[in-house]
Amino acid sequence: MSEEDQVDTTAAEGADREGVAARQTALVIVMQVHENDAWASPVADRILSKSPLDQQDRNFAANLAFSTLRWEGTLDWVLANAVSRALEAVEATLLDLLRIATWELLHGNQPVHAVVDSHVEVARVVVGQRATGFVNGVLRNIARRIDDLPWPDEATDMGLGLKYGYPSWVAHAAVKRFGDERAAEVLDAGNRPAPLVLRAVAPREDVLAALAAEGIDAEPGTMARDAIVLADRIQPGRLAVIRDGLAIVQDQASQVIGQTAAEGLPAGSTAIDLCAAPGGKSTHLAQQGLQVTAVDRHAGRLRRAAEMADRLGLEMATVTGDGATVDLPEGVDLVLVDAPCSGLGVVRRRPELRWRRSREDVTSMTVVQQELLQRAVDLVRPGGRVVYSVCTWTSDEADDVVAHAVDGGRVTVADVPQVGTPTRFGVQMAPDRDEGDGMYMAVLERTAEVS
Repeated sequence: MSEEDQVDTTAAEGADREGVAARQTALVIVMQVHENDAWASPVADRILSKSPLDQQDRNFAANLAFSTLRWEGTLDWVLANAVSRALEAVEATLLDLLRIATWELLHGNQPVHAVVDSHVEVARVVVGQRATGFVNGVLRNIARRIDDLPWPDEATDMGLGLKYGYPSWVAHAAVKRFGDERAAEVLDAGNRPAPLVLRAVAPREDVLAALAAEGIDAEPGTMARDAIVLADRIQPGRLAVIRDGLAIVQDQASQVIGQTAAEGLPAGSTAIDLCAAPGGKSTHLAQQGLQVTAVDRHAGRLRRAAEMADRLGLEMATVTGDGATVDLPEGVDLVLVDAPCSGLGVVRRRPELRWRRSREDVTSMTVVQQELLQRAVDLVRPGGRVVYSVCTWTSDEADDVVAHAVDGGRVTVADVPQVGTPTRFGVQMAPDRDEGDGMYMAVLERTAEVS
């Protein structure tokens, strides 16, 4: 019998029942994310909204689930060093339970015995008595060896990735983009929960006053003029300012994109958003007085963007189709390309995303990004503006994409706002130094036609 199969018959009997329900709820969240290939936030919101747990336990369960998803690759490495069988041979429910418990052993602040005993009890409730010995043995094995695991040198891609909870290729891309010291800071910042940020559609002072009347602590953001940062994480649907169309949820870095794109353009200027869904940037352009055509290949998501515009009292035309090929008017004043990307800049909000992307995904996405940016140049008038943005920070998806357009000779690089860190062609925002997500932006101007 292997060490992890040895049963401590007193474990389940002596389990500390306090926290078992919250841990079980965290397990349900993680399981549903994996089973349905879903995003954690809506899954957690749905499950916790129906949970009988008090608010403190809800917060504990949510943090446990999100942290587990965030550190999944590192947790699997630890488990692979502690379990004698291949992880693929471990029942999916038990593997998720072990991941959660392993995160607590590595990063939690509970005594080892409380963590082990509570998760053994969760295993008994969810899987059955047959699982308790296995879970107990694995967790006690990890607890004994936690200081002696063969961690790779953090100067290597694998070591850096394991230390901060990222695949090796992401760690390599961070070092390439930011250098050794700052790469660690950017990766670390991606593990901190993001605040809830609103974009005021009504005057910001009025929205702040309305929030205060609800007893909600909030303050103006510093990156974008319409940004409001809430002190506590609250489900957006509970906010009257959201229900009444006075504000929407939008990160400050995203607000900087829309604000910069419309800066200085007179009311009535024509704009196309080539990748518009879910509508945050499109409605921001409309809010600033532009005539916006929102384009997206996903009809359902574009329909929700149109519904958002209606709810906010904004006019916005929509076109369903691939922004790189669908028929669109030429000679517009502004084209925004908020391109599909690896999304590494939003891992604070989507902790599981880092484990769903590969180096090959980045390579394929750069082809799409270049096509969309080329189409934007075709659509904008001479002297008009093209804004390219991605919610990531890899060099391949940022300056390297813009370089193709600049080398074509039809656009020149224009000034960008003094936010984030300047790059060759644009600016990189990142949560280690800025108040928003990790977004890249470049502003280009179409050159005059040569006869």
